[in-house]
Amino acid sequence: MKIKDLKIFNFLNLVNYDNLLTLKDLKMVFYIFKKIDVHEKNALNDIQFYSFMKATTNLSAKQIITVFKKFDVNKSGLIEIEEFYLMICILISTKVHREKDFVSKHSKTVFDLLDEDCSGTISAKELNKIGYLFNFGSRFIQKIFKEFDITGDEIVDNFLQKKKNLCKEY
Repeated sequence: MKIKDLKIFNFLNLVNYDNLLTLKDLKMVFYIFKKIDVHEKNALNDIQFYSFMKATTNLSAKQIITVFKKFDVNKSGLIEIEEFYLMICILISTKVHREKDFVSKHSKTVFDLLDEDCSGTISAKELNKIGYLFNFGSRFIQKIFKEFDITGDEIVDNFLQKKKNLCKEY
């Protein structure tokens, strides 16, 4: 995914240690969100989100629709400010070529985003479906599965979740 060179992104920066926005930048994101939210519902519908993504990225219509569905976590048909904030953080990390660092620092959130069927695993198919958000090409995806697919079943497990479940048992 490529981010279009817009002045809006020149003013937003991720803090190095956690790859999140500063409070000042958060206020700007909220301001942008409010300007896009012309219906004043504190949420963006699919058309508003599509227009924003089309104006800021080179994603295709199909990819934008897929992103909308993935970010609409509660399946309300709307993108709320929290979901929009995450999208902005991903866009900025992509713009400054730190998307892999972002994924590393927010692995649980990214894992949940990529785990389409909520199975606690990510298949190569799932990763290919939305990996373009993080500029994961097919070579990089193959490298991930070579490194983390211990069983060879082309599935990466959510080790963090399994560890939490084991801790609950004891």
